[in-house]
Amino acid sequence: MVERYLQRFDLNQRLQHLALIISFTALAVTGLPMMFHEAGISQWWVNLLGGIEVTRVIHRIAAIGFAGVLVYHLIYIFWRVVIKKESLVGLVRIILPGIQDVRGLGGMFGHYLGLARRGPRWDRYDAMQKLEYWAGAWGLIIMVITGVVNWFPVETAKLLPGFVIPLAKAIHGWEAVLAVFWVIAVHLYSVVWSRHVFPLDLSIWTGRISHERLKEEHPAEHKRVHTSEAS
Repeated sequence: MVERYLQRFDLNQRLQHLALIISFTALAVTGLPMMFHEAGISQWWVNLLGGIEVTRVIHRIAAIGFAGVLVYHLIYIFWRVVIKKESLVGLVRIILPGIQDVRGLGGMFGHYLGLARRGPRWDRYDAMQKLEYWAGAWGLIIMVITGVVNWFPVETAKLLPGFVIPLAKAIHGWEAVLAVFWVIAVHLYSVVWSRHVFPLDLSIWTGRISHERLKEEHPAEHKRVHTSEAS
């Protein structure tokens, strides 16, 4: 039987994801060695990149790209609401965590433990996907703000109390560590190691998802899509 597919992510969403991957990776491989500069492997890596000044330049270029992803995303939302006339409330509601996600998590663990016959009937995004979206958005904003302070400490000191500069440096560094840990420990599992997608979830790259997978992972959305197609 020929597997049927439907469009799940448009080109703009896929480009945003690609830009985020590139800028985040570049920031991680340049920022962490500078944060833990005393480690031998950090010094080796910085020298491999061409020295500390080159590493800083790469980091700052990647930071501009990282901030650009945020701007891109806001413009994309504006385009969908103003140009395409989509409901802002509807766009937010579909990604905003709610009581149904708490119940869904309970149902998921109950299913894993054999206490429920079936897992939760997730809609377009499950609870973990919503958490990743909002945690990523919050982290991106924090990193951009603290990054600007770190980039322009003298100018910042003229406007804000002196303690803001070392505080921003600490927040920036440890938020980066947390973000890298989350991507490696949580996000990569869901898009690489999970039994549903191994060896790689291609939906964010191709934009497509099979009807069978949608029915298994997002049954509420699958039902809505079929109802829409039938009407």
